[in-house]
Amino acid sequence: MGGKFSSITDNMVEKQKQLQVEMVKLQLDNQILMQDRMMKKQIALQMAMTKERTYWFAGFVSFMYAAAFVITKKEGKVPKILVGPAVALTVVTAYQYDMAFLNKMNRIKKMADEYEHDPSLWIHPIQPLKYPTTDTTNTKK
Repeated sequence: MGGKFSSITDNMVEKQKQLQVEMVKLQLDNQILMQDRMMKKQIALQMAMTKERTYWFAGFVSFMYAAAFVITKKEGKVPKILVGPAVALTVVTAYQYDMAFLNKMNRIKKMADEYEHDPSLWIHPIQPLKYPTTDTTNTKK
């Protein structure tokens, strides 16, 4: 009916649809990259906070041991009120040190991977995680 005019609009509609599909693909790719970057930044921030917390705990525990040493030197015995907190804070500081400076994070990641991939540990095994890509999403409707 329209002849030339309808073919022009049909071409424009097809080009518009192709452009929309390309834009959705680009937007999804950018979203995936941004989420990955945000995750890595959060992990880096948590690791930095753990290191900083370790410095504070180590300083406090060192001060507490120095105070206990001075009191023990003066009175000849360790004050019983310091034994409980000293042991507890030493354990916490050792854990923080292992997390911040040694390989505790790697051990935790390894155990998490083992738990995730061992179906005998799950009543209902979890499905393998597949990150969305523009190839796996349905952009054409």
